Amino acid sequence: MLMKNKKNNPPATKKRPPRTVLNNGRLYFVDEYTENGKRKRRFFVSEAEMNAAKEARKIASNSIIKNIARADFTPELLLDIGNALKIIPEGLTLTQCVEMASKTFVPKKNFAECLEDFLATKRNVTSNTRITVKSRIKRYFNSIGCDFKKVSPESLLDFISQVSTSEKTKKHYASILHEFFSWLEVREYFLNNPFKKIHRSDLPRPLPQKSDRIDISLVSEFFKECEACLPKYAGICALAAFGGIRINEAMRLKPENIDFKRREITIPFNISRTGKKSGKSYLQADMPDNLWEWIEKFPIPKGTSEFYVDIRKLKTWKALPKNALRHCFATYHLSLYRSPSKTAMLMRHENESKLWNTYLDSLCGADIAEDYFKILPS
Repeated sequence: MLMKNKKNNPPATKKRPPRTVLNNGRLYFVDEYTENGKRKRRFFVSEAEMNAAKEARKIASNSIIKNIARADFTPELLLDIGNALKIIPEGLTLTQCVEMASKTFVPKKNFAECLEDFLATKRNVTSNTRITVKSRIKRYFNSIGCDFKKVSPESLLDFISQVSTSEKTKKHYASILHEFFSWLEVREYFLNNPFKKIHRSDLPRPLPQKSDRIDISLVSEFFKECEACLPKYAGICALAAFGGIRINEAMRLKPENIDFKRREITIPFNISRTGKKSGKSYLQADMPDNLWEWIEKFPIPKGTSEFYVDIRKLKTWKALPKNALRHCFATYHLSLYRSPSKTAMLMRHENESKLWNTYLDSLCGADIAEDYFKILPS
């Protein structure tokens, strides 16, 4: 005969009934306890009264309650506590509200962890942009000893004003820090964004950028020297000067991106600065005729890693200002067509009004602009 295994359950502990006594024909409940080393005994007519007294004695023994009992509360302080209790949000205690207020600048993570989490959200930016963002945020936190408790609107404004750089770069510092603290607030690593107490009038306001017109003869001399000394790079420079394409993008174009039959150029999102942010590729069409002659004669070479090292050896390149070729395209294309939307589309410029205001003072007549787009390979 099979025997069933009995479970080794621990024996159930019976609840000890309260002690009672009978006095003059009436039943009383007895509460016995020790206070200040002395045994005491109290009698109650019901068990509920006895349990309530036990709970009250337990609360009274709390150290915080004892301190409050010994504290000298003024009528003003008691009135303040009473008013605070009236406006406490539902579901919160007074203690929780005070803790939330005191943790305004105390995040759940330390600075290094917060910064790494923030940088992880910037997936579609270049490595150089990531380095710039990281270094500028770290520079501010180093100035306050990487202590979140020292973050304040005043410390931010002092730091931005003392950065030894241009007004435009100071504004970029403010923009990066504003984005960082907004992100911290959304993630609840930081309760209040200090930039909420900073008005835009408190921040640097750089003057509108203006561009001077570069003489056509300088550009023509540059292409002559480039053809003679560095012909493999002539097509890249032509894409910037006559197509408005950034040199870093032109260097990465492949033969399949250039359609000579349709006269269209596709700029993949992974080589475009704006494309990396938006995830969009761009199709460039309706481009000047002389551009196609340049890139047909001088195709984009495979190895372009030494472009800037080699191109800086040209005397005419040294005579040109920074980003001169793309600036020339904007100046003369706007002068020829007087259409900010058309020029902005080819340059993939997000703000047509800003583009127009930047180059307005450097515009020239359409006849001069036509001469620019007649620069051809020899």
